[in-house]
Amino acid sequence: MLEIKKVVPNSLKQNLVNAIGWKTNRKIVVIESDDWGSIRMPSLAVYHYLIEQGLDIGSYYNRLDSLETEKDISALFEILDAFRVKTGKTPVITGNFLVANPNFERIKSDHFQNYHYEPFIKTYQRYPGCEKSFQTLQEGVVARLFRPQFHGREHLNVPMWMEALQDGHHETILAFECNCWGYKRDYKDAGAVRFQSAFNCRHLKDDAYYKDVLIEGLQLFERIFGYRFRSFIAQNFVWNNSIEKILAELGVHIIQGNRNQSIPMNGNQCYRTKLHYTGQRNRLGQRYLVRNAFFEPSSNPSKDWISSCIKEINNAFLWKTPAIISAHRVNFIGSLVPENREHNLRLFSKLLYEIQKKWPMVEFVSSDSLFIKNMEIPC
Repeated sequence: MLEIKKVVPNSLKQNLVNAIGWKTNRKIVVIESDDWGSIRMPSLAVYHYLIEQGLDIGSYYNRLDSLETEKDISALFEILDAFRVKTGKTPVITGNFLVANPNFERIKSDHFQNYHYEPFIKTYQRYPGCEKSFQTLQEGVVARLFRPQFHGREHLNVPMWMEALQDGHHETILAFECNCWGYKRDYKDAGAVRFQSAFNCRHLKDDAYYKDVLIEGLQLFERIFGYRFRSFIAQNFVWNNSIEKILAELGVHIIQGNRNQSIPMNGNQCYRTKLHYTGQRNRLGQRYLVRNAFFEPSSNPSKDWISSCIKEINNAFLWKTPAIISAHRVNFIGSLVPENREHNLRLFSKLLYEIQKKWPMVEFVSSDSLFIKNMEIPC
């Protein structure tokens, strides 16, 4: 009865997502961070130019998020390493990667007839400040501060994007010329599909295409990082059963996400919502890992993210379930707005110490190691 009284002040949805699923007495914290490796906004000059041209790029992602520089990565790892030195505990971030970006030059030279991509480590070499990003990432992986997992081949709905380019859609081509695609498009045939939502299938025939995308993504991930990813998270939390089947065939046993999965229906003009909880097993034996805490200060700088995140972690622990924190890459990026990185890293450092102070026995684990070590998922 005591625990019930404690959790009542929290939202009903939060209590429900934590009340069911895998249980443990351990104080486990998983930090999941999406979008690593993807271009997003190439530069401040591009951002201001596209605004002047009338494109709807008002999202805070476009204002703040860009390809991670060596400085961005080093600053984040310094926070994690300082915490480890001071507490003896190793915090680890599950970095969910897009392993490729469009090769704009080749697509253009091919007159938009065929899609071409490049590994994100090649993109690093073309962006100022990113030339040593991969070397720095590797150092964090070796130090067990950062655990790359799979977010997709690219953060882009390639079939829809290429269709818009081939159709000569003005805004799509304008953004393309700036090496950009992440804006609120007005392309007439898109329906409810966003260019950012890579697995938003418009047609059943797209399944064969997505199988190739996932196979190529897995091979590229393994070639870059030297191991196979075991967990996956769909862009914008949109995917269908076919994607899960392909992933299962590729040996992916863990599906990260929020409480709600959006399943495309009727040519993507509408969606069916499916609810998940941590530890839930699907018909293929895969497990879901559901985020129940949030550290996203870039989305709302005026909010007290430390207090809210601590409350969400506390609610998870009261229900004896792991605390899965969402913390997108945008919160740690400073190449466009340096204060975004500096301010949020100060908050992140304080959050880690508040967690340690409140729960001295806390364990930080990556998404894949949580289930592989504890839930009978094969290595």
